[in-house]
Amino acid sequence: MSPLRSVRNWLDQRLGWDDLIAPLRKKTVPLHKLSYWYFLGGITLFLFVIQVLTGILLVLYYRPGANEAFESVQYIMTQVQFGWLIRSIHSWSANLMIFTAFAHMFSVLFLKAYRKPRELTWVSGVIPYIRQFNPSLRTDQLDQYRTSVHGKRLAAGDTKVAVCTDCHSVHDLRAPSDPSSTVNPVNVANTCARCHSDADYMKGYSTPTNQFANYSTSVHHEALAVRGDLSAPTCTTCHGNHGAAPPGVDKVQNVCSNCHAFQAHMYEKSSHKKANHGISHPTDAMLGTGPDGVCMRCHTPGDACDRARVGLQSSLSRLDQAIKSADQVLGVAESSGMEVSESRLGQDQVRDSLTTARVTIHSFRTDLVDQDI
Repeated sequence: MSPLRSVRNWLDQRLGWDDLIAPLRKKTVPLHKLSYWYFLGGITLFLFVIQVLTGILLVLYYRPGANEAFESVQYIMTQVQFGWLIRSIHSWSANLMIFTAFAHMFSVLFLKAYRKPRELTWVSGVIPYIRQFNPSLRTDQLDQYRTSVHGKRLAAGDTKVAVCTDCHSVHDLRAPSDPSSTVNPVNVANTCARCHSDADYMKGYSTPTNQFANYSTSVHHEALAVRGDLSAPTCTTCHGNHGAAPPGVDKVQNVCSNCHAFQAHMYEKSSHKKANHGISHPTDAMLGTGPDGVCMRCHTPGDACDRARVGLQSSLSRLDQAIKSADQVLGVAESSGMEVSESRLGQDQVRDSLTTARVTIHSFRTDLVDQDI
């Protein structure tokens, strides 16, 4: 008797394996069932086993947590021998397992394999799967929250900071896409303001309480709350949501550049860096010396920056006035029956140049603005 058979007999005497596998020996696959659809369940099980085995290997090096997770994955992919292969197999088998599981479920449905006497098999398999599987549901909120100012203060014992129920409510939870949700983009500022605009509640913190009041006067608030433009920024757009953290004055330009890319490119060539919640409508008057002017709040008359301001304002004003004068002349000519389509086209191109120049002023360099004009 071979050693393997001896071991098998020894285990069978203690575990009774022969009785367990006897029904499998008698099971035969009908010829009409020999199709690819028949093997989807087995393929799903095989991929699940691959997930378990590769997951055990990866967990030896993977480090969960917001500060270590990415670095540990990079280490697996670049430093661990064959780590790139194991992780790739783990990733691909996960995607394929979901695909084959869905294909298996629908094959059972379409081929009517759920009929008597397999009703319970179908019910026990499909209902828990449908209830639990939601690939769009995020699971990293807690890790992100622990890296935020709120999470760090909570861990330090500060119970006044915001937690999940403060923003999402308790029993009346709604999806962010629901207009009545407290975390819908239109309502986010009001949700944050419940704490951050309460001067008594915010006592003891260095955070000002006028952010919401300033934001309510801004062009961003008008676009979002009045015009319903969901692409307009709100609190979480700049500060984050679960991993909320003040961006800091030195990083404001990076936050704004997510939307205002060209302005950010021009801004990198300037020396101005300052944050503001009350973003107002931009006008040429901001370059002036009147009540809407912003330059003279810091600069003194006659300095280098003041002279640059005068040059920028003069260039923009001349071009704007020229466009208005041309519009009047073309209007008279058009009303007299003259063909002015080519002139109108040229006027539109000049308007585009004026728009570009108004963006280029973020560089605060007259030479670049003159190039656009």
